[in-house]
Amino acid sequence: MIFEKLRNVKLQTLWLPVVLSVILASGAAAQQYVGSPVTKPRLISVLRSKSLQTRDIVKIINESGVNFQINSSTETELIAAGARPQVIEAARANYRAPVNSGTKNTKPLNSGNNVSSGNSGAVTKANLLRILRGKTMSNGAIVDLIEKNGVNFETTSAVERELTAAGASPIVVAAVKDAYEQTGRAAVEPDVPVSNSNRYESLINEAIETYNRDVTGNLPPNSTGRLAAIQTLIKAAQMQPNNPIAFQQLGFMTLYGTLNGFSAAEMSFRKAIDLGGSSVFRVYHDHDGIFKDVCQGSLYVAKDGVRFESDDNKHTFDATDANIKQVKTNSGWKRAFQTRSGSFKIVLNDESDEDGKKFSFAPLTDNIEESKMVIRLIGKK
Repeated sequence: MIFEKLRNVKLQTLWLPVVLSVILASGAAAQQYVGSPVTKPRLISVLRSKSLQTRDIVKIINESGVNFQINSSTETELIAAGARPQVIEAARANYRAPVNSGTKNTKPLNSGNNVSSGNSGAVTKANLLRILRGKTMSNGAIVDLIEKNGVNFETTSAVERELTAAGASPIVVAAVKDAYEQTGRAAVEPDVPVSNSNRYESLINEAIETYNRDVTGNLPPNSTGRLAAIQTLIKAAQMQPNNPIAFQQLGFMTLYGTLNGFSAAEMSFRKAIDLGGSSVFRVYHDHDGIFKDVCQGSLYVAKDGVRFESDDNKHTFDATDANIKQVKTNSGWKRAFQTRSGSFKIVLNDESDEDGKKFSFAPLTDNIEESKMVIRLIGKK
């Protein structure tokens, strides 16, 4: 029934960040990694999407490792994307060095070369300078290009000044430094047979990339790409029906990217929670009682409780299921004086306050039906 509902949803423009998921590997002990390591671009995308809570990201890194090392520029880049200290430390402790198969020349590139013998598609300094001076690509697109293809030149102080003068942002310069470091140590991973787990991960990544292209391209509702993305996620969920990740992402996409997708989204979220995952809602956190002073963030609902992580990494709300006294929409009278619609409050047990400690949130969509879904999933009326 859940798959049939998802197949029939109609899509609309998604204005929230698109989720890029990294697949959880199960049953791995420390340093005994399963599956492909997490890449820096993938981690940054996850952090920016605000769709996975910190503990989930740390769990993924601990189980799968990362294929990049933490240096000062990488740490700055991750923090700028929203990484909390726990994520940085997990990545630092779980660097997964590439396995050298000996099939390609992996000697570090000479900064005077224009073409790398090990990576003929690497970005040259001359090409990068042309792109920067021509202003034909955004900084984000340039970083993506560098991380995908690598570079064949080293960033000396003189080169850094040259790039900056051409218009390179600090993020672009950091990407060049990291790409050269990775290229210099690059090694070819041995061929690995495609397993069920790898296929599952591939389907989810394919779905999200397709969806992201439509969103960034501002394509209209009901575009073929968005529909295809959800259909691909359905295939992944059918392939591994006991893995919560696909269901969590299906819930997010149908909630924020479809017309009248609340019912299907709730079914997917509930399935993810039942399997040990979580649902995620983009919300405002109220600071002054009327939502004039707010911060944005993600509210995660799981079996063991509820967690809020603000986008600016300044506010965290964490409550166990046993400590949640009540969840309900704010009164109509109170909502009439608030600047955001559809607000709800989470009331915690508090010995110092008979009425309990209260936290107010409102969905970024301003839709009270989304608030009611949150209340049903938490299950404390």
